[in-house]
Amino acid sequence: MSSDSGQRQLNPFYGPKTGRCGDFIPFYWDGEYHLFCIQGSPWYHISTRDFVSFVEHGIAIPSGGPDSQDRDIYTGCVIEKDGLFYIFYTGHNADFDKQGKFTQVVMLATSKDLITWTKDPDFRLEPDTSLYSAGGWRDPHVFWNDAEGEYWMILCSATKEILHKRWGCTPLFTSPDLKNWTSKGPIYAPRLYDSHECPDMFRIGDWWYLIFSTYTRHWETRYRMARTPSGPWIVPQPDDLFEGRTFYAAKTVFDGSRRLIVGWTAVKEGEKDEGKYLWGGNLLVHELVQRPDGTLGVKLPDEIRSAFGRPVPLTVVSSSARGGVSGCSTGEWAVDGTSLACDSLGRFSFIQLADMPDKCIIRANATFESGTSSLGFMLRMDGDRLENWYQVRLEPGRNRVVFDRSNRYFVDQSFIEERPVELKAQVPVELEVVVSGSIVSIHVDNHVALTARGYDLTSGSAGLFVEEGSAKFDNVSITTM
Repeated sequence: MSSDSGQRQLNPFYGPKTGRCGDFIPFYWDGEYHLFCIQGSPWYHISTRDFVSFVEHGIAIPSGGPDSQDRDIYTGCVIEKDGLFYIFYTGHNADFDKQGKFTQVVMLATSKDLITWTKDPDFRLEPDTSLYSAGGWRDPHVFWNDAEGEYWMILCSATKEILHKRWGCTPLFTSPDLKNWTSKGPIYAPRLYDSHECPDMFRIGDWWYLIFSTYTRHWETRYRMARTPSGPWIVPQPDDLFEGRTFYAAKTVFDGSRRLIVGWTAVKEGEKDEGKYLWGGNLLVHELVQRPDGTLGVKLPDEIRSAFGRPVPLTVVSSSARGGVSGCSTGEWAVDGTSLACDSLGRFSFIQLADMPDKCIIRANATFESGTSSLGFMLRMDGDRLENWYQVRLEPGRNRVVFDRSNRYFVDQSFIEERPVELKAQVPVELEVVVSGSIVSIHVDNHVALTARGYDLTSGSAGLFVEEGSAKFDNVSITTM
């Protein structure tokens, strides 16, 4: 179980050298996070202790071949019992439908060291067709339920509901020994989504949480909460998402002190800003935060933050000093070390901080006055007339954080990404942005996250801006690896 072998990669958003990662299946054991993931048909295995340095172990579970039930291997889970590790996974073969066989069943592999896995040819959990459609039966998640004194398995399936694309549900099975399973009916069937993929279930304090992913609207990971593991499940308010529309197939892992949520952030077609989001991408990890009312937020794990330990000197240049920026009202910037303030009533103002490294974290504590339209960070800004930029924008009037791009006037206007966040005048907002290659991951007040892609601009400066109002940025810093 050592991470001293295999190829090593240093990147806060892990991705394979070619292709992209699909669903991650996280498991924590003996100080190490084991991340099994889908790359094509087989399961691959990577491990890490800090979510920055990764070791690649190669294929964990190979495809069974063209005539096998597990020709394609889909999502599942890892669990340990009495020194033996179990992987429950989805065996999928689309051709079986023509042969009158189930296309998806739950299968099993075991290991003594998390590295070498042996498939169990005698284990098959087939769809319970008395309650569910035969076509969808995947993504098993197994855990020990202390409250009930038994193992629970939840899956992604579909009811026999006649309403189109509203048949997604979460079946429940129970077992005393991980071998014999009993169907208990659906634990959640709201008639809302096409599917409840990659389900996860756990407890923090007095609350139980059910996580699932849906592609009905965008790539989205949602959650529900309940006082008991059997429900009733309620929708958290005002937001039931952990991230934006690029975070999918997220599952959690508990390391004894905290719970992390692990998923992928989607790539874009053609690696262009105007490309549509595709299935799969790069690893994206957040730490879960439970608020006083039981709702969940996410924050940047400390290991990732501490990996960016090299300060980038700030070479503050006001917009009035940039050659060729004519006709731009710059406002009045007051600079005092790492504190910068601006009165920009009725106009847009910005200030350059430093050239941006390809991998960096930009931080500030921002405070704004009542009536301020927007404020935030400028990323990779360039051009004599500020033609090119990405923008991390706080909009107090709309209570949202936005990632926006320049030069989108004649293309898809849905370019921007957004998340709701409560913003109040004169109340400091902690803003933290991790940039690595095309990935921009935004964290607000250690409980709201938004991750997006910025492909088209690969260099430029970092800066601050204020629109139609007054704001102050304290403790401004840029750090790199």
